[in-house]
Amino acid sequence: MGAWSGTEQAQFSRVLKAFSAETGTAVRYTSAHGRVPGTLDARMAAGRIPDVVMLPQPGALRHYARAGLLVPLDAEAKRLVDKHYPAVWRELASYAGQEFGVWFKAANKSLIWYDISIFEGAGLVPPGDLGDLGRVAGILRDRGIAAFALAGGDGWTLTDWFENLTWRWPARTATTSSPRTGCVGPTRPSPGL
Repeated sequence: MGAWSGTEQAQFSRVLKAFSAETGTAVRYTSAHGRVPGTLDARMAAGRIPDVVMLPQPGALRHYARAGLLVPLDAEAKRLVDKHYPAVWRELASYAGQEFGVWFKAANKSLIWYDISIFEGAGLVPPGDLGDLGRVAGILRDRGIAAFALAGGDGWTLTDWFENLTWRWPARTATTSSPRTGCVGPTRPSPGL
């Protein structure tokens, strides 16, 4: 189960078809239509737990692991993850010292983009950290100036910048900037988030 539907689901189905042809493993993908935790909770309540889930936030991994609903990676999967992923990514897929997930995608979506010329025109220096962002945003708001655009503001869901995580369920198996624009946001994963 995962969030993808429509065109993304069609493309992912092509990947799954090739995977099935290569491995002989039958795979049925279920779209949660962007509502993975809610759909997953409803399926669990109905006793229809998927084998693999692609979840959009690492906090959900900790939630389900804490509840005892996840199977830790087996020794071979852990060996491969340890070989190919740095410690910070392994920590984000872990709970209580055990790895439960494998990262397959990360997207830096939780950024606030702005046009530096707006700040220059207002006689302000663009914010360099989140504390300064609040101060500068207040000044611009008081002047009636809209200077920020949040990723996702056009209607798609905001998510953590580390986008998706996959794990197995036990029911089935034992800051940058350019001359004209800048961004404020995380520059590396933080296990504390």
